[in-house]
Amino acid sequence: MSAATPTNGSDGSARRARFQGKVVLVTGSSRGIGREIAAAFAAEGAHVVITSCDAGEVHAVHRQFEEHGWSAMPCVADVRDAEAIARMVEAILARWSAIDILVNNAAIFPKRIPFLEIPFENWREVIDVNLFGVVRVTQAVGRVMARQSEGGRIVNISSLNASRYRVTTIGQTQYNVAKAALDNLTMGLAMELAPHGIIVNAIAPGFVDSTTLGKEDGQDDDPLRQDYLEGGRIPLRRYGQPRDCANLVLFLASPECTYMAGETVRIDGGLSFIF
Repeated sequence: MSAATPTNGSDGSARRARFQGKVVLVTGSSRGIGREIAAAFAAEGAHVVITSCDAGEVHAVHRQFEEHGWSAMPCVADVRDAEAIARMVEAILARWSAIDILVNNAAIFPKRIPFLEIPFENWREVIDVNLFGVVRVTQAVGRVMARQSEGGRIVNISSLNASRYRVTTIGQTQYNVAKAALDNLTMGLAMELAPHGIIVNAIAPGFVDSTTLGKEDGQDDDPLRQDYLEGGRIPLRRYGQPRDCANLVLFLASPECTYMAGETVRIDGGLSFIF
């Protein structure tokens, strides 16, 4: 895990106060983009809930956060389990009495299977985690935020695959469909939750160099991914880093962002505007 470094202000002072005392829940935060988002919030003073369905990873990341002196709480929960989500929310409220920011990051990235060969159970699994998991967590947390005087912020982690179908995503139709639905859900949530003071947006990463989106299933070695980089299809000529995504999430959750709602912001090194 890279240690998130506080951003310096124009006067040279570390901007650690943006999220001081805020309670932040990041699902799927034991690795990859989610872990970096959690670390970035913690480095700026937030109380962060580290959660995923892998107990070993959750507690390992929690220990790392403690070594940095960050305020964090480990919580093992599967976004497919409504009862586990309810217990997690209860535990957060028992410790900190609020949930100010929710980042819906938990997702599974399936291996490529041609559409005609995808088992229906695989469709069910991907959509249950990547879409319905967001619904379950957002309902549980949204009810808490709606009771809070200051509402809250919700940031969903979508994907460029939701709106730009590339050669490299052939064989992952179920993932793309779930993320496209998440973009629509983001708009619906923004409309329905705005009266409660809850601001909802999303980010859509392109190619990101992280354990979750690549190396774990061998895709970082995929020649098609390399072709996008070496062939100049990514104008900035590099893959995104988890920290790039974290920086954008922190902006959307920050006091500086008060007049955006229902947006899915692409972060892809310029890939989408030339593809």
